[in-house]
Amino acid sequence: MPQSPGPALTTPWGTIIPTGSLTSGLTYADIPLTPTGVTLTVRVYPDHTTWAWQALDRTRGGTGFRSLEAALTHLCQILTQHFGTPCAPTHDVSCE
Repeated sequence: MPQSPGPALTTPWGTIIPTGSLTSGLTYADIPLTPTGVTLTVRVYPDHTTWAWQALDRTRGGTGFRSLEAALTHLCQILTQHFGTPCAPTHDVSCE
């Protein structure tokens, strides 16, 4: 089984394994936000000495996070706030 390049994101409607790399950025494609199939694709990437995330449709994003985990936690908080979707980064030991 291929190794995940970073932590997965899990919502009640599925788990997304990222593509990409920790050095160039991770893409979380089609994060399931609702049971009716609404999705969002997000890129999480290193930004000089911090981490940032940006929805590919540029409607949401965040910068200045001290770690990948902090950026993913913020992303999940925003998804919960805007869509009511519980979300959590899932630590995957295969990405270490």
